[in-house]
Amino acid sequence: MTDEISIKPGLITDHGWEFEVTFFGRRHQVSLNQRYWHKLTRGDISPMDLVRLGIGLANQHRVSNTLPAQFDLEFLTSRVSDFERHIRAEARAEAAANPR
Repeated sequence: MTDEISIKPGLITDHGWEFEVTFFGRRHQVSLNQRYWHKLTRGDISPMDLVRLGIGLANQHRVSNTLPAQFDLEFLTSRVSDFERHIRAEARAEAAANPR
């Protein structure tokens, strides 16, 4: 599922990170607020991994082809039902499998 997703390391901004994400041949600028990252992951996985999980979930729910060229990861809460619940569960599983 996530094999089609390419993420360039994020730029640090005043409030979080910005990533250049390519999936299915389209480039997107995805921003991630530090507070939102911590809310979803408690810092257990990297911001880049959270973006990868979010885009993967959008792909699973077949909304990735309707995403704008630039968006904040939190935008996906309006496109994917129970986005935060799914992401928290996946982030916990990933953190358990790959402890820091």
